[in-house]
Amino acid sequence: METQEIKLYDAPELVGIEQSKAEQIQSTFLPMSERLLTFEDSFNRLIAEAETEVTPELSVRAKELRLAIAKVRIEADKIRKDQKAEYVRAGKAIDGVANILKWAVTDKENALKDIELHIKRLEEQRLHVLEGERRGELSKYYNIEDQKNLSDMEPDVWDAYLSTKKRQYEERIAAEKEAERVRVEKEKADAIERERVRIENEKLKAEAIERDRQAQAEAIERSRLAKIEADKRVREAAAEKMIADAKAKKVREDHQAKLEAERAEAARIQKIADDKLVAERAENDRLKAEVQARKDTEIAEKKRIEDARQAELNRGDKGNMDALRDDLTGIIEKYSFKSVTNQKIASSVYGEIKVLLLQLKGK
Repeated sequence: METQEIKLYDAPELVGIEQSKAEQIQSTFLPMSERLLTFEDSFNRLIAEAETEVTPELSVRAKELRLAIAKVRIEADKIRKDQKAEYVRAGKAIDGVANILKWAVTDKENALKDIELHIKRLEEQRLHVLEGERRGELSKYYNIEDQKNLSDMEPDVWDAYLSTKKRQYEERIAAEKEAERVRVEKEKADAIERERVRIENEKLKAEAIERDRQAQAEAIERSRLAKIEADKRVREAAAEKMIADAKAKKVREDHQAKLEAERAEAARIQKIADDKLVAERAENDRLKAEVQARKDTEIAEKKRIEDARQAELNRGDKGNMDALRDDLTGIIEKYSFKSVTNQKIASSVYGEIKVLLLQLKGK
């Protein structure tokens, strides 16, 4: 690509502006234009390389060059704002010149941005394709509705994950086939067993009918013999019951007499124990009363001695207490104040002294 000259004087907004002002505006932005030209060779080389192949290293260089060129736009915009604040009428002219630089820089920025993001877009595209491929493979063995970001897995992790899901799927299919085989075999075995049971039941039913016929005949005979035997046992049982009732009555009467004797003895022993407990409690109460009486006497004696000692000390302090009352009374009568503030302070102090005098009088 050929070097493009930035023609600041082509801005149509310069028309109608005083020539000196127009030249001043151009000279203000001229350093930015010259600075932009210093990047032209690097820009052209990078664009040429990108047409052949965009490598990761080229993407990094594109980003660095884009950021460097962007500084021209940023500084030009700053100059525009500063100049526009100083010139009201020249504002549109300044914007026009700045826009020329802005458009020139923006085209380069966009071209460099495309190169800068090329590798990233290729990676995103690769991941998107990889995600679709992996979802397609996994859907053969697993419900992928809730599965996301399969492309984030490293190849070895993905291979292990897919292998596990495939193995689980194959094991489940094998288990279902085995369960179906077992079910079919069981149904066949059940059908054979049902037929065998039916034949066996028919045989058993015939045998049961014959046994019932023989059993009925035997039962009639057993019933007749049983009735004879039962009548005999009834008579014998009645006689045995009379004897047993008599024996049981004697045993109950003896047991009742023994229980009454045991209750009387237990009541006598309990009364002795209760009387002893009452006596022991009475003795304990008497001893506690004696101990408490001695304690009360000791406390009363100690209090009497302490009261006498305090009374003696109070008599010794009486002269000092009288002198202290006189001094405090003299303080109240000695000072007077003209300031209202000092009068309030003195009144507060005198109040405390009066309270103290009342306490001393109580002494």
